[in-house]
Amino acid sequence: MSPRKVITTVAIFLCGMLFIHGVLLWQVRDVIAKGYPDFTTFYMAGTMVRTGLGHDLYDLRAEWRVQQAFAPWVSIRQAALPYMHAPFEALLFVPFSLLPYGAAFALWDAINLLILLMLPYLLRPHLPVLGRISPLLIFAIELAFFPVFFVLLQGQDTILLLLFYALTYVSLKRGAEAWAGFWLACGLFRFHLILPFMVVVLLTRRFRAVVAFSVTALLLGFLSAWIVGWRELLHYPGYIWWLEQHKSQLILTPSDTTNIRGLLDTFFAKWVPPHILLLIVTALSLLALYFAFKAWRKAEAFPEYFDVAFSITLIAAVLVGYHSFIYDLSVLLIPVAVTLGIVLRSPSLPRFLRSALVIPVIALFCAPLYLLLWFSVHHPNLMALFLILWFVTLLKAQSRTTSPNVVNPALVFPA
Repeated sequence: MSPRKVITTVAIFLCGMLFIHGVLLWQVRDVIAKGYPDFTTFYMAGTMVRTGLGHDLYDLRAEWRVQQAFAPWVSIRQAALPYMHAPFEALLFVPFSLLPYGAAFALWDAINLLILLMLPYLLRPHLPVLGRISPLLIFAIELAFFPVFFVLLQGQDTILLLLFYALTYVSLKRGAEAWAGFWLACGLFRFHLILPFMVVVLLTRRFRAVVAFSVTALLLGFLSAWIVGWRELLHYPGYIWWLEQHKSQLILTPSDTTNIRGLLDTFFAKWVPPHILLLIVTALSLLALYFAFKAWRKAEAFPEYFDVAFSITLIAAVLVGYHSFIYDLSVLLIPVAVTLGIVLRSPSLPRFLRSALVIPVIALFCAPLYLLLWFSVHHPNLMALFLILWFVTLLKAQSRTTSPNVVNPALVFPA
């Protein structure tokens, strides 16, 4: 296929995804205003902290009373949509709680859109492939990415996490390890997606990043204690575990998690004892982090492999994260850009590897595929198969650069 036909096909595909997103948004506009999205829990947390109820932030009865005050028309809930994030994040939503719910939701989405608009300018100096594309076109591509659309639809906070990962990427590439540790710690409101990445950082002995991460995390811990009190903060792990045990079929369904755990739990939970399944998930998670660590070791010897090592580690973090949902896949926009650069600037890359890199990216953009897996198959966790393919292919592509057949590694992984 000629380059012109490829560009035309990609443009039609992306326009189709944007059209589908627009239709879905129009269909659910009324339920958004009534308080159905996940933003309800953030608005509730901000309201509770602002009104002096921070010590009840993890009390389900108190949460339900507050939610009923601003979202009493949500028929699908008979109890509170619980706040599960760290207490310090609730401070971010205190100003939003001063507005009516609908206005607060719109403002939060507007801020997320500004972050998406800013990201190309942040990353372009470090990802040459983005320099060839207009920032406004990149913004449209971001909106065509279904996980990003789903974040905006739910009023989730993963685009903020994407920003912190982008700042981490830029800091590491500049050699500012302490700043990288700081930005990673800022993302601890989704600790299950940060800690796996931090494990690899620790294994690569980036101690300045580890120290900055630890100090920032400690300060956020004190801030959390100030909000809810030490007793509630120490109770927080037990609260999360209780939700895991009692709400796993309602709000934390394993079949909804696009990770190793969700993939194995759905297919083997009926035949494998839970403790054995947990051991298998743990073993596979450690294996994924080990391969990510190996990718970083190669990047230390060959700096041109940095982008690929970062992408491999970020994909591993999503696969390892205990609760990785569809909107969490929005952080993978960075690996998407890196993969695009590999495909466009590596003429010597074997055809089978090129196809294996393109297929997961197309799948992640394909809104009908998500809808099919979610509403017809009832297993959105199957998206993890594409993440695994992507992860393995990046590792394979990187390992091929040790072959004498590859004369110039920079052709495959340009800086």
